[in-house]
Amino acid sequence: MRRRKARGFSLVEILVSVLIISLAFVAFSQLFISAIWLHKKAQYQTAAAKRAQNEVERAIYLGDTTYSTLLNPTTTNAIITSSCYPSGYTVSSATMAHQFQRTVSFSMSGLPGGSGSVVYTANPFNYTRGQDAKDQELASVVVTITWSGFRANMPNQSVTLTSFIAQMPQGN
Repeated sequence: MRRRKARGFSLVEILVSVLIISLAFVAFSQLFISAIWLHKKAQYQTAAAKRAQNEVERAIYLGDTTYSTLLNPTTTNAIITSSCYPSGYTVSSATMAHQFQRTVSFSMSGLPGGSGSVVYTANPFNYTRGQDAKDQELASVVVTITWSGFRANMPNQSVTLTSFIAQMPQGN
């Protein structure tokens, strides 16, 4: 009698192929998980950058109001909150050597633990009287949006935009 040649795969071959396929699946699943986290991080950064840009544009839109109200040390924070910003914003101020600084704070919905601040600084380059008056008409606007990391091991994230605005000359 003749022996027939066995057809098919042995148990060892099947177990090795299942092991290889399982390792490949685990590697691809980690890739997808990382892609999801990176996508979420990009969404948060985009939302924060858009809000920061909107706040810079608000500062530019306020124009002369920035100088006559926001950067006037005699204007109270309550007047600024009611006249320049909608509800939900809080205002504080500080005076340093030759500078006056006002900070407007707000919460940022859509970001986990999101908050933001707009810092207006009159005379950002700290010019003293007697120096070029045109440079003293410049104000800096720094907008910072901060949110908590969306994973346990991630530090807080933030976006910061800085811009400068100039006081409009009187009579134009």
